[in-house]
Amino acid sequence: MARALIIAALLLLSSTAALSRDAPCGPYSDMVARLQTEHNEQLLGRGIDAVGRMLEVWGSKDNGWTILLVRPSDMVSCLMLVGQKGTAWQTVEPQYDGPKS
Repeated sequence: MARALIIAALLLLSSTAALSRDAPCGPYSDMVARLQTEHNEQLLGRGIDAVGRMLEVWGSKDNGWTILLVRPSDMVSCLMLVGQKGTAWQTVEPQYDGPKS
């Protein structure tokens, strides 16, 4: 589930040339502070795309979750997707499938 969510988010984000003009954006430190204090979320994972943008998945024990897109060059982050409490977020152990022959 989490892997599928991350893949879907990466596909969504790969189609945009820049950080979203429609998404709420701001300094990374401010966005993280709000996620931690107002939503009790913690960082669950992150990855970097081919052009250097960082995708972060945040989540809380009550199943709220957030996906941030971060531009590391200036640490501007944009809120890309959110899920409210009870939206069936499921934590799974990562599995590496390895390269396909």
